[in-house]
Amino acid sequence: MKHEITSLRMIDAALAELGLKIDSSLLDDPLKQVGDGINAEMFGVVDAKYKETKSLPFEKVLTSRDWIFIKECINGEPLEGETNFCGRPKEKEFLYDIISNRHSGLDVDKIDYFARDAKRALGKGGGLSEKIINEAFVAKGECSQPIKGFQCNDDVHFMICYPEKLVKEAMHFFRTR
Repeated sequence: MKHEITSLRMIDAALAELGLKIDSSLLDDPLKQVGDGINAEMFGVVDAKYKETKSLPFEKVLTSRDWIFIKECINGEPLEGETNFCGRPKEKEFLYDIISNRHSGLDVDKIDYFARDAKRALGKGGGLSEKIINEAFVAKGECSQPIKGFQCNDDVHFMICYPEKLVKEAMHFFRTR
């Protein structure tokens, strides 16, 4: 079993402990309260028909769609039983690549592992230059993995891109890793 699956199960278990559940049939509503869980209003979860509470405005409440998006980011692909991501629309698909970049492989997981382990493994500090992160941008590009994520009708996706002038630095990161 992949460690990502364990993370997804932990999210569900934590929500269940609070008496909350993701409702995939009501994606844009707050989490469903189940059993004798916490008082939903105290947690900032509101009833969709009221649109807000004294403690938290409705637009600040994490919906089932938001929680699914979090789980899809961790999973790196659509959740089990789904063929497409449903946490965010196609024009926001680049957000998934921050955690698990299926196009270039350069994502926060790799950067974090390298930054933490470089000192022990290589005897020196290391990591990726902030310049690569600061100069990253979103653009349309050719799909590198058409079977994952959004359906590829035109083989073009919104993705995180990096300036060509930083290719050597990025390649050095991958070689060192």
